[in-house]
Amino acid sequence: MCPGVWQKLDKYDLLAVGTLLGLSLLHALHFNHVCDDAFISFRYADNLVRGQGLVFNAGEYVMGYSNLLWVLLLACAQRVGLAPPVDAKLLGTVLAWATLARVYTYLRETCPDRLPAVAATTLLAAWGTFAMWIFGGLEGPLLAFLLLGAVVEAMRIGPESGRTSFLRLGLWFGLAALTRPEGVFYSLPVVAWLLVRDRRRSHLIGVISSLAIAWLFYIGFTAWVFFYYGDPLPNAY
Repeated sequence: MCPGVWQKLDKYDLLAVGTLLGLSLLHALHFNHVCDDAFISFRYADNLVRGQGLVFNAGEYVMGYSNLLWVLLLACAQRVGLAPPVDAKLLGTVLAWATLARVYTYLRETCPDRLPAVAATTLLAAWGTFAMWIFGGLEGPLLAFLLLGAVVEAMRIGPESGRTSFLRLGLWFGLAALTRPEGVFYSLPVVAWLLVRDRRRSHLIGVISSLAIAWLFYIGFTAWVFFYYGDPLPNAY
């Protein structure tokens, strides 16, 4: 989300965004739900911070999580003094707010009227599942933010887009793959849509390169998992 977007918003936009972010927080507080499975991620993050490695029990290399990037973010938050589940709630709130704000700013960029931006952001903030997982302790808000970023990036790609746009698209999906292994598969329908929309040679090369970047993240992650744990899949699989 570039700073220039915010500079184009007027005081009514800022009021609308602030109100909707506040309402989304109240909605999350209504549930105030922390999932039991989140404590698995908390344990892995805690052991990583303590120097034991990405393990549930010291010395036992078993992959009991499937959300690497989320575990690493929890570990970083713990390193600066935020203990789980407080850090998970804080991260979930920040990521959910970033998602809501991106929905609003993108629609304000692309629509002449304010109504679509307000309506779409209100619907998302009012969605019970979205609100419940803000404090859920798991990677849902992170994955939602990354997939939204990828979709917005894809929708902004046009005839004048350069290689950096396709690079960013691949990075969005690559980070989604590190958040959840199935995150990389969301790249397939988006890439298919881009190919159907524009079949120029330069566009084709860019789309393929973005897909390759995303899958390199996934393949590299899978290889690391196999090397570190001796199995390419989490034990729950």
